[in-house]
Amino acid sequence: MPFACFGRIEPEVSRNWIDVDSQASVRDLTAQLVDAGHHRIAFVGYATDSRWDSDRESGFREAIAAAGLVERVYRPPLDPTAVQEVIEALLESTPRP
Repeated sequence: MPFACFGRIEPEVSRNWIDVDSQASVRDLTAQLVDAGHHRIAFVGYATDSRWDSDRESGFREAIAAAGLVERVYRPPLDPTAVQEVIEALLESTPRP
């Protein structure tokens, strides 16, 4: 039965799907922040082996490299307390991202 689903599936599974291009989306968003004058941009992702998380981080790294800026990438464990600690540390740093 023909069908299509929302949400990417692993490449080795042959199915019809549609999804967001995570890498391009984060690359474009980061480029917009740079264009708006921001230069201390941080990426807070998750310490996972997820392809989608890696795609988002790659998009960030591409835009930061294209702008010639310093990468600030943080990958806390997938735990709300760990994520909060990273964000609080970033917001308390001088200068802040």
